[in-house]
Amino acid sequence: MSASSLAAEIRGGAWAGGLPRSALGAPACAEIPGIAGVVITYVQPLRDWVDQLLGDSAQVGGVAAQWEDAAASLTELAPRLRVGRTALTDLDGRTVRALRERHDDLLAVTRDAAEWAAATAASLRLASRIVDATRTYVCEVLARLARFAEQLFSFSLNPLEIAHRVTDFARAAADLVAATGRLVTELLEALHALSALIQRLIPIIAEAAATLKDVVARMLPAVGL
Repeated sequence: MSASSLAAEIRGGAWAGGLPRSALGAPACAEIPGIAGVVITYVQPLRDWVDQLLGDSAQVGGVAAQWEDAAASLTELAPRLRVGRTALTDLDGRTVRALRERHDDLLAVTRDAAEWAAATAASLRLASRIVDATRTYVCEVLARLARFAEQLFSFSLNPLEIAHRVTDFARAAADLVAATGRLVTELLEALHALSALIQRLIPIIAEAAATLKDVVARMLPAVGL
C-alpha cells in the first residue's frame, strides 16, 4: 500500500466501523444519582467502564493537537520552499541546478509528510469523539438504570414483591450491561485497528526522515559555495 493510500485509509475512518461518532445530548456522567445496596452489584461493570473511559478522550485529543501542529508547520513550509525554488529559476550553473533539484525533493517530502500528519490528526480527533460518545452512552445507561431502580424499589412491606422487583431489575440491567459491553469492546477494537494503521506509518516516516537528512546534507555544500 502506498503512503497516500495509507493516509487516506487512516483519514477515512473505516477502522471505526459503526461506532457512534458524536454524543447525542448533554453528557450524563455528572447527573448519575447515587447507587447503593443490592443494585450496585448489577451496575458495577458500567461504573468500571465509566472510570476506564474518563480522561482517554482528552489524552487522545492532546495527541491529535500535536499532529495538527506538525501538519500546519509542514503546510507553511511548502510555500517557503517554492519561493526559494523560484528564486533560483533565472540562475544557471551545475550548483544552481543541483539546488533546484534538492528544493524539488524537499517539496515532495514536505507535501507527503503534511498529508500523513493531517490524516493522523483527523483520525485521532475522530477517535476522541468516539470515546466521548461511548462514555456518554455508558453514563446514560447508568443514569437510566439508577432512575429505574429508584422507581422500582419504592417502599413496600411485601417481601415477595421486593424479590420480584430485584429480579426484574437484574434482567433489565443484564441486558443493558451486555449491550454496553459490546459497544465498549467495539471501541477498543477500533482503537486497536487505528493504532495498527498508524504503526504502519512509522517505517514510511523513518524513510522520509532519512531522505530529508540526505537532501539537506547534499544542499549544504552548494549553499556554502
